[in-house]
Amino acid sequence: MNKCVVVQARRCFGLRLAVAAVMAALLLLALGYWWLDNLPHELFGTAMFVLLGWHVHTKRNWFRNLARGRYGVRRTLIVAFHLALILNMLIVLVTSLFVSKSIFVALGLPNSPLVSEIHWFSA
Repeated sequence: MNKCVVVQARRCFGLRLAVAAVMAALLLLALGYWWLDNLPHELFGTAMFVLLGWHVHTKRNWFRNLARGRYGVRRTLIVAFHLALILNMLIVLVTSLFVSKSIFVALGLPNSPLVSEIHWFSA
């Protein structure tokens, strides 16, 4: 194998690992809403969703290949888990637009206690 290909693969793996670590740290920071106040919560959450969008974009082949191949128990469970996680992240993203008090307040979306409860429950 070519030495440059190995170095590039390690660099790519290192970047993916770093992005995953930063996303995990941002998630933990965003969950500290009561200690950090609203603006940092929204900033950390927005940054996490930007990185999540980049992650989904780089893994778009995974979505393309969902209909291909055989489904055993393991693959079915993995796909079901990922689809549930995707649904949860979409719920958090949509409800965050409605409950925003700092970043997306200019959108003027109506907020209700039910939407806030859904956002809290999904996070």
